[in-house]
Amino acid sequence: MVGYEMLYGQLPFNARSDATLVTEILHKTPSFNSKYSSSEASKLMRIIKNLLQKNPAKRFASTGTLIVELEQIARYGRIQWKDSSNHFGTRGTETSNSKEWLQKT
Repeated sequence: MVGYEMLYGQLPFNARSDATLVTEILHKTPSFNSKYSSSEASKLMRIIKNLLQKNPAKRFASTGTLIVELEQIARYGRIQWKDSSNHFGTRGTETSNSKEWLQKT
């Protein structure tokens, strides 16, 4: 859910109560719109879709497999944003701090 929020700036499920949240997690599929232009972003969306699968058998077989997938994106690619004005939602200084962090790495 954290990865989804990082990509979309919102949680994958929007509920007003714990009971509704549990129902949405069990029965609703989050929306995965394509607001990114790079193949790395597509790979990251595929990873997040996999992590949010309802059926555990359809998720990654191990955390090692997940780590390999994430390392490939981190090592070989950069996510290109279609809308470069707001990458991380509307929570204040996160966008500028994130840009500074990306430049340092």
